[in-house]
Amino acid sequence: HRLVAESVAMASGASQVPAVLRWAGKVVERIGGQAERGMAAEAELVRVETGVRELRQLTGHSPAIFVIWEQDISRPMHYVSDTIRILGYQPEDFTSGRISYGSTIHPGDRKRVERELALFTREHRARFSQEYRLLSKDGQVHWMDCRSWTIMGDTGEIVAYQGLLLDVTARKQVELLCREKEEMLTHALDSIGDGIRIVDGNCTVLYVNQGVETWFGPAETLLGKPCSGRKREGECSVCPAHKAVESGRPEQGERQLEYQGQTLTLGFFAYPMFDPQGKVCGVVEHLRDVGNRRLREEDLRRAHANV
Repeated sequence: HRLVAESVAMASGASQVPAVLRWAGKVVERIGGQAERGMAAEAELVRVETGVRELRQLTGHSPAIFVIWEQDISRPMHYVSDTIRILGYQPEDFTSGRISYGSTIHPGDRKRVERELALFTREHRARFSQEYRLLSKDGQVHWMDCRSWTIMGDTGEIVAYQGLLLDVTARKQVELLCREKEEMLTHALDSIGDGIRIVDGNCTVLYVNQGVETWFGPAETLLGKPCSGRKREGECSVCPAHKAVESGRPEQGERQLEYQGQTLTLGFFAYPMFDPQGKVCGVVEHLRDVGNRRLREEDLRRAHANV
């Protein structure tokens, strides 16, 4: 103001000073506003750069892999954290397009992952989870649990995804081992010919093998139901499973069953199971057709009587 006022005063007289001052004030105000906006933009840039550094530090100390990618997994990725190195890759492999993320997905999972992404995009899901296999640079298979969130544009369209990938290979290996052991045990129990039934502490059926299904019907009609099928008055009091829960000792009994036009005599042998505190938590029942044994016992008694 002072410099402009002095210059104008010397050039055209003091009468022009007020008008020039008003003009100069507007110019200075505009310049000052631009400077303030520039300072605000610079501060925002510093804040963003600080956030990026913190994100890199966070992801660098985490076993998770953080990624940002477009809807098309064959295109270069926007961001890949340094932890991608646990798979033998460099972040630049994906951000430069030298390697596509889709090419690292196991061939057996790739089509499914693409279908699911297309479905989630059509449905505008804000977040979703997927499990699939990734191939490391040396060809090793890693099971990944991918948690994803959408990045929305100004008009509400999906412009990208951000995801957090966790290597769950160890968990999947344990699950596979447990599944194999379960299948082996199921096959063994189905092969013995007798019935095996497991109930909880309330005598609700938890498991049946094929032998039980043969006599009492499909598993889906038995699981989650009382072991007696229909609770009749006084039936539980003589049920071996119920008695084993109450006594904590092995119990046994017999029951007549109509099966394919014949009357079978089934023997029920109940063995209690205990939790770590020593409380009965369930019962394993062994069911066997004892009718032939009863006939043999009757024949033996007759033979002794004749002697």
